Parts: sequence; C-alpha cells; structure tokens
Amino acid sequence: MKSRYQPGGAKPAFVVLLAWSLTAFLGWSSPAPPVRPLRVVTTIAPLYCFVQNIAGEAVELSNLLPPNVEPHDYVLSPGDMRRLLDADVVIRNGLGLESFLEAALSKVERSKVIDAAAGILPLPEWVPPGASAGWERPGGAPANPHVWLDPRRAQTEVETIAQELCRRNPPKASEYQAGAERLLAALRRIDDRYRRSLEPLPGKKMVCDHQAFAYLADRYGIEVIAFLDARGHAGLSPKLLAWTMAAIVRERVPALFSEVNRVSPELRSLSRDTGIPIVPLDSMESGALRADLYERAAESNRLSLVRAFQAGSRPLPQEDHGKGSGNRAGG
Repeated sequence: MKSRYQPGGAKPAFVVLLAWSLTAFLGWSSPAPPVRPLRVVTTIAPLYCFVQNIAGEAVELSNLLPPNVEPHDYVLSPGDMRRLLDADVVIRNGLGLESFLEAALSKVERSKVIDAAAGILPLPEWVPPGASAGWERPGGAPANPHVWLDPRRAQTEVETIAQELCRRNPPKASEYQAGAERLLAALRRIDDRYRRSLEPLPGKKMVCDHQAFAYLADRYGIEVIAFLDARGHAGLSPKLLAWTMAAIVRERVPALFSEVNRVSPELRSLSRDTGIPIVPLDSMESGALRADLYERAAESNRLSLVRAFQAGSRPLPQEDHGKGSGNRAGG
C-alpha cells in the first residue's frame, strides 16, 4: 500500500499542527529579550532625588549639575552634551532655571524634555516696597524658579514627572506610580511638620541673600523684609544695602538667612554691623545626589527656621551650621 504522503505534496493536518505547536511552544517558553531601562538625565539635585524615589533601578539615572556647583557656575562638558543627546528623557525644572543649558537643549529632541514645574505658578522676583522703576532689582529673572523648596509645589513636580515617565514607559507604570505615592506621602509629612512648628511662632521675618527661600516664606507665613541676591550681578547698590540696614533695625529682624556655605559679602557686612546672626538654609539645587536629599535638607531648613525665630538674635549652636544636602565647606 502506498503512503498517501508524497514529497512535495500536501502535508497531513497533524504534521502541520505539530509544527505549529512546537513553534508556538518554543516562542512562548523562550525568555523575552531584556527591556533596557529608560536613560534619564536630570539637571539639578532635587529632580535627581525625585526620579530616584519614583523609579529606583527602573531607570538609568544621571544628573548634569555636579554637587557644590551652582547653575550660573556650570560649564557644559562634551561628555555632558553626549549624555543629553543619548538620553531617552531629560528632566529639567523650567521657569528659566536652566538658562545655562538653552543652547545645549536646543539640540535635544523636544519630545524628550520634561518641564517638572509645568503648570506651577511661580513667585515673582522680590523688589523693595515702594521701589521706583529705576530701583535696582536683585535676582534678574522675571520669575523665581525655585519652586521645589515649597513641599506642596514639590508634590506637583513629582506628579508631573511620574505621569510623564508612565507615558513614556507603560510596562513600568505601576512601579513609577508606587514610588511616586511613597514620595508624595513623605512630602505631605514634611509640609505638616513645617506648618505645625512654624505657624505658632511670632516675629517670623526674613532677610536673605538667595531668593530661593521666598517659597518657604510664602508657604509658611514668613514676612520677607529683603532679598540681597547678587547672583549673576556685579554687586548690590549702596542704596539697597542702606534701605535693608534700616529695615532690619526697624522690623527687629531676628536672623539673616543665607545659602549654606555661600554667605554673600553683603550679608556678612550686615551681620557685623547689626550683631544679628547668619543662619544657613539649603536650596538643594547643588546638593548631594542621593535619594534622601530632599527630606534631609528640608528638615535641616525647618530646624534652622524654628530655632532662629525662637532664639531671636541669639546665634544658633555651631553644630547646626553647614548641615543639609551635603554641600562642602567654602565661601
């Protein structure tokens, strides 16, 4: 009896089915190729901290601004430019903070860039009360970009970052969402500690040499007397310094606040002339690249504010100076 199967003829149904089954089985049982983590580049330390908490090892994370280097001192290296071009996502604060990166970011595909502060209404720059149009305006930017210092505005940045990462990498969305929820809960606790410890204190008045801390003042009822922010300028006018000296005496300002380890000469002079101590605060923007940066620096700032307002004109204990996000001593 001849076989009904002839070479080149139609294959029996069971042969076709068997071949299909083996192919499907091998396909299903073979491990899927590993998915490469998103390459994410942040511009400043607070954003690095946020992404590290949101995504952990689910992204390949690096930061442009080195610790202890302020944005206006930063020089983009060829290696940094390559990182920007190779990144899947570039996360910047926005609101003009990264003006030092405008030329570099213009070469990066726009769809890769996330503005963490999108949708946040920034504070305007500070000017002295009753200042005429000719009065020098410290700061130089039309808006204050340091929104992350307010824990509630920081929550908005975290939500924006998490949403954008989920949109760009849906398979990891549940991980990103879980990390964001943990971070948002921590930010709510920070805000609650600030509010409960600062609200009862009288005489909360601020003279400071960095406009970043306007966000703490705005959120927690601290009256701003003056900001002596000369960053990016040749110096501050004698008129502004004289006005500030008179305001410090008149308003009985309990402390002068400065970016940790970067006290301006003008603030040192005011401290010498008035006997009012200088209290360090941490803007975080050039802090250490670590997941607990925000919580450590925020708690250090809270304690500095509380002790300054409680102590009046008495200096803080020396051991409290210089704590924060890990900036080195200097300036």
